[in-house]
Amino acid sequence: MLSGKLLRGISRLGASCRPHFLKKLARGCCSGEDMSSKYILPNNQPFSRLDCDVAFGGLTSKQKLYAHHIAQASWKGSLIVLLQTSPESPLAFVLLHRVFRQQTCDELKAVALEKCGFTEDDWKAFLVYSSSIYSDMGNYRDFGDTKKVPGVAQEKFAALVRASRAYETDSKAMERLLDGCLARLYTLNDSVAQLGLGDKGVTTYFSANCTEEDAEKVKQYMKHKNLEPYNNRLFKTVVNGVNHYEIRLASVLSDSDPALTSGPEEFQGAKFSVTRGDYSPLLAMVVEELKEARYIGFIETYRDPTGMRAEWEGFAAMVNGPMSEKFGRLVNAAETILPRLPWPETYEKDRFLKPDFTSLDVLAFAGSGVPAGINIPNYDEIRQEEGFKNVSLGNVIMAAYSAAVLPFLGTEDAELMRQYRTQAFEVQVGLHELFGHGSGKLFQKDKDGKLNYDAAVVKHTETNEPISSCYSPGETYDSMFTDLGSSYEECRAECVGLYLSLEEDVMDIFSVAESLRPTLVYVNWLSLLYNGLAKALEMYSTETKKFMQAHSRARYVILRVLLEHGEGVVDIKEVKDADGKPDLLMTVDKEKIYTSGKKAIGDFLRKLQVYKATADVPAARAMFDHYSEVPESGPHPFANWIPIILEKKQPRRFLVQAHTELKGEDVALHQYEPSAEGLIQSFVARFPDPVIEDRLLELHQKDAAHFP
Repeated sequence: MLSGKLLRGISRLGASCRPHFLKKLARGCCSGEDMSSKYILPNNQPFSRLDCDVAFGGLTSKQKLYAHHIAQASWKGSLIVLLQTSPESPLAFVLLHRVFRQQTCDELKAVALEKCGFTEDDWKAFLVYSSSIYSDMGNYRDFGDTKKVPGVAQEKFAALVRASRAYETDSKAMERLLDGCLARLYTLNDSVAQLGLGDKGVTTYFSANCTEEDAEKVKQYMKHKNLEPYNNRLFKTVVNGVNHYEIRLASVLSDSDPALTSGPEEFQGAKFSVTRGDYSPLLAMVVEELKEARYIGFIETYRDPTGMRAEWEGFAAMVNGPMSEKFGRLVNAAETILPRLPWPETYEKDRFLKPDFTSLDVLAFAGSGVPAGINIPNYDEIRQEEGFKNVSLGNVIMAAYSAAVLPFLGTEDAELMRQYRTQAFEVQVGLHELFGHGSGKLFQKDKDGKLNYDAAVVKHTETNEPISSCYSPGETYDSMFTDLGSSYEECRAECVGLYLSLEEDVMDIFSVAESLRPTLVYVNWLSLLYNGLAKALEMYSTETKKFMQAHSRARYVILRVLLEHGEGVVDIKEVKDADGKPDLLMTVDKEKIYTSGKKAIGDFLRKLQVYKATADVPAARAMFDHYSEVPESGPHPFANWIPIILEKKQPRRFLVQAHTELKGEDVALHQYEPSAEGLIQSFVARFPDPVIEDRLLELHQKDAAHFP
């Protein structure tokens, strides 16, 4: 791994020279392609505008006002993500926001080129990096969790800040911000290269002195107290050799009121306190915007190293009528489609609680990233007893799948993907969210010992023996499966999508012409397997031997399952490209999808469900870890293919979102150009009030002692 000092030396080179110099480094500590593509964003970073003009224009004045306030609440709450990512993220955001808030991009460019020694490439690198701090809400990628390092020299970065109007206005405050974050932004070593717990990376869900042993001890305490982990963080102090754990809950109300706190309480040789008031100043702004904000809060657990604590997420969107009608038909057909899943009826929920399933066009999605679909809530006990809600984000799908370059595919397959991938993905998202995340029973025992299944009747599908494990009181899927949980559940949902996409009546529901159905099925399977190769291995860390993103690991596992058990349904070969360089070619057998492919996915999917239902974490982990291996030898030496994949890597798109502005009783919609400048302008318009910066700094300072 490159040291911070060496990286700063690299960043002094212009963008055109940097790749050449990095190739020389390949003989040393790491490959140039690995270094540049993993940690430095390319100057040709793609951007897409998230169009919502038509959908927003169709709202009434009252609906526009409601959408505006939900969007504002979402965005103001999204600043919490900065505090959930890294110690330097809030400081970097405030530093850059003050710079861009007081000068336009054109004005700053003139200063950079004329006074700070920037080249055009340097300026572009500075813009792209700055836009990524806004887009990902921090200096770690939202998809992959690896660190992003500026592609411009540290000295030039600092020089531009010091030459800015913001610095001229308040040099002492800006200098403190530089001192607090600049060196951290450029440092790159094993302990900060990715998000992780303890010596495995960076996290602010736990204080810097926490280890996996601490996390496990607190997990046991929370189970004992029946506390959910979604909206808290953990801070450890040591007093007279005794560990004190503060479990701090997110709330507007703070621990200044003794009635809102509990502890300290002794448990397993340590002391525990539960306090309130985390992110209080930011949550107060959310509450100011609206009294009732649906879908807003602490939702996804992907970035917590233990897979339990959730990141802030909020969005405002408008209904897409025609697609929502199709999803409604899918919901209505659920009771006839669910029994076709490859597990016995006893492993399915006692009754299917029909959810609301809607296609939406996003007005604002505030968090570290924007998904294509959502199934909420993430509380399995609520899904089991009360039901759930599904949404598909139509304009996100359109923007995300506009890529034209598709390496590792033959000409015909690449063209089919460009033509039908979006339509196929709409089907996959519907099946993934509704029947993937919405299916399957959890076997549970209540506090009185009563089981929610008939132990005399239900057998383990793989052993034909009675069920020997289940969820005890206080245990949830997330608390049991921890760091495995997100990838495992996403894999299960993706498999459900592949499996059910073969059903004719599913294609009827989505109004797919009969002549097009085989093509759409083929493209759906091809697209997922392609992501399991081309996109998933981009997210694999050769240093830690782990995937840095849940969906990526899930799709790679599916690829490995079909390579091992699909009897030739998919194959990958190493070839040469037009320039004679190493390349890969993926092929999928259209006919075998319906035979050996379906059987392999069905057998694997059944095991995924059975191990989840019975809380059999050891069996689940052994199976999933096996298919997660990235071998260096054999017919598919993926570890040796990673440099080929990184060489042809296509950057993940940044989405430039709209901004709404109150003008009297009316709401104006502002759209921005799909560029780094446009993304930055949207955030400057979104957060014009310096008070927001002050509140972020106040919260950062409160936690600073825990992250030396």
